[in-house]
Amino acid sequence: MKTIIFLLLALCSITMHAGKDNYMDYYKRINEAEALFLENNIEGALDNYKSIFTDYAPFAKDCYIALELSAMCCDTGRTAYFLAKGFENGLSWSTVSTIRQVQQLFARYPLYQKQMLNRYKQLRSSYIARLNCYVRGICVSMQKKDGTFHEIPWDSWGNKNIRDSLYAKVLTDNVTELVDLVRQYGFPGEKMIGVFDYEIDTYCDEGVNLRLEPVVTLFFWHQGCGYFLLKNELMDAVKKGELHPRTYALTYEWAFKDIQDRPHNSSKINLSKFYKDDCRQNQSQQFHYNFYIDHRLDHKDTAKVNKDRSALGICSLEHDRRKKEFERKHGVKLFFGLFNYL
Repeated sequence: MKTIIFLLLALCSITMHAGKDNYMDYYKRINEAEALFLENNIEGALDNYKSIFTDYAPFAKDCYIALELSAMCCDTGRTAYFLAKGFENGLSWSTVSTIRQVQQLFARYPLYQKQMLNRYKQLRSSYIARLNCYVRGICVSMQKKDGTFHEIPWDSWGNKNIRDSLYAKVLTDNVTELVDLVRQYGFPGEKMIGVFDYEIDTYCDEGVNLRLEPVVTLFFWHQGCGYFLLKNELMDAVKKGELHPRTYALTYEWAFKDIQDRPHNSSKINLSKFYKDDCRQNQSQQFHYNFYIDHRLDHKDTAKVNKDRSALGICSLEHDRRKKEFERKHGVKLFFGLFNYL
C-alpha cells in the first residue's frame, strides 16, 4: 500500500511540474519559429510551435499567434490543438472568438465550433483551478487601489501636490506588499496567477483580454522602485517562465526613466519625487532594449540594443520590424501588452 501511495505522489509531482524549468531555450526557439513564418514557411513554424508547446507550458501570447497561423491555413486539426493549448494557458473563449481567421473557420464549420466550445469549458475550469487565486486576488485588490487615483482626472483635484503625494503613497504601499508576496509565494507571474482576464476580474473592461500579460506588470511601471527591490526575483521569473523577457526589458527601462532626475512639469504626473530617494541605488542604466514607450528616447546604438536583447532571449530590432510588416500584410496580431510591446 505504501508503494502505491508513493507512486501516486510521484505521478502527481510529475504532472504538476510537467515541462522544463529553464525557459531561456524556450525564448530562443520561439524566435526561430517566428523567423520561419516571417519567411512564409508557416507549416514549418507550426511544427516548431507544436514541438515547443510539448516541451514547455507556453505563454498565452505565443498560443494566440500559433492559433492565428493555423486558422489562416484552415487547418482544423492544428487549430484544435492550438485552441486547447491556449485554453490551458489563459486564452478565454471571448479572446479567441475575436480572431478573424478563427471566426471564418467557425463560420465554415459550425459543428467544429460547438466541439471547440465544449473543449474550452473543460479546459477553462482546469486553468482557473491551477492558478493561485489567493495571490491573484491580492494583486487585483492592489490594482483597484491604484486605479482609484490613476483614473481620476488630474484637474479634478484642487491641489495637485496633495493628489500626487496620496497616489505615490498608494503606489509605494503596493510595491511593499508585492515584495512581501514575492518573498512568501514566489513571483506572481503568468504561470502562478495568470494574465489579465475580464471574465475573472469583472472590474476591468473586456479589452484587457488582448493584453495577455501578467496582472502585476502595472505595479512596476507606475512605481519604478519595484524593479530595484525585486531585480533578482524578476530575472529569476524570466528563467522560470513566469515573466516574459520583453516584459522584464520594459520594466528595466521604465525603472531608470522613472527615477531619473528631470525638471518638474506641472502638466504631467511626476510622482517619483516622492519615492526615488528611497530606492535609488546609484546605478546607471547598463542595458538597452528600446521598449520604453517614448521611442524618442531609444538608444541609438542598435548593435548594442540587439546584443542586450539577445542575452535575454529577445529577437532583434529587425525581426520586430518584419513582424509588424507581417501583421499589416496578413491582418494578424503579433504584439500584445498594454503598449503592444509584448
